[in-house]
Amino acid sequence: MKLELDIFDELECQLKELVISATRKALIEEKKQPITKEWTSLKEGAEVFQMMAGRYSDKINIDIYLKSFSSDNVTIDRASGKSISMNNPTLTIGLYVQPSVIQELPSNFSNRGLTQRFLFFLPKSFIGSRKIETREIPNDLEMAYKKNVRQLLELKLPSNNTSENNSKTGPAIPITLDDEAQLYLIQIQTEIERMLRNQDVNPDFKGWLGKLCGQILRITGLIHIAENASSDINDIKKTISKDTLIKADSLRNYFIEHAEQAFGIIGENENLDDVKYLLNKLKLDKYKGQGRIEMHEMWQVVKKRFKNQIN
Repeated sequence: MKLELDIFDELECQLKELVISATRKALIEEKKQPITKEWTSLKEGAEVFQMMAGRYSDKINIDIYLKSFSSDNVTIDRASGKSISMNNPTLTIGLYVQPSVIQELPSNFSNRGLTQRFLFFLPKSFIGSRKIETREIPNDLEMAYKKNVRQLLELKLPSNNTSENNSKTGPAIPITLDDEAQLYLIQIQTEIERMLRNQDVNPDFKGWLGKLCGQILRITGLIHIAENASSDINDIKKTISKDTLIKADSLRNYFIEHAEQAFGIIGENENLDDVKYLLNKLKLDKYKGQGRIEMHEMWQVVKKRFKNQIN
């Protein structure tokens, strides 16, 4: 984390974090400016979902978030002024939330496809087994990291001052897969399509699964740019190799596993944590091989947690 902070402090880069209290209106006002690409990263991401759910209004309105995912043009009609139009808006969101936040997401988010646009990471907690003393980051690794990130941040995009919205960036530069990568992509799509046949899959998770191939391609593009970054974006190779696609696809099973967990808890009742607690107690070594556990015996194990819930 220190390295990332050092990089951004040194370069005074133009990436901006939206303040936590940014409402949909504020986001629209921000994105109607010439540059329609935005990065939002918040350590307390729960408040972003609260804004989306209508903290300051009576209804959920998430069109700006949905359309910015795929850079679809957006037109917002305002009661107190003229409409705002944005061409090809792009919004990248990184949120840090507790599992309980995911659990309490409104069902409308999934019904509209918002949750299906996120990649989920639910890592195992290491609290209680963390290393107090850790090794220093090797100096050569730190220098290499700073150099590479700096090179990416200083990448000059082609200018196009004649564009309709006077954007500082010109038209998108197409990057394609080479023939081998294209064949491998078909393999990925075929395997995902096979998973979509399963009628027992959570329908919201199935919607997420339908977007997974696109997510893998996005990551492939990012890896390609990172590995080939130079001072001029036009010098970057315009074709992506199979090896690069394989690197991105190596994350597929990880993404699937964590998305299954996330969609498994979205909308679950508030007692889910209690059920998990009981299940973990039943897995204790002293109960292995037992076909029956007396209630009074289990009560002695869990009463500290539940004693205030018993009438």
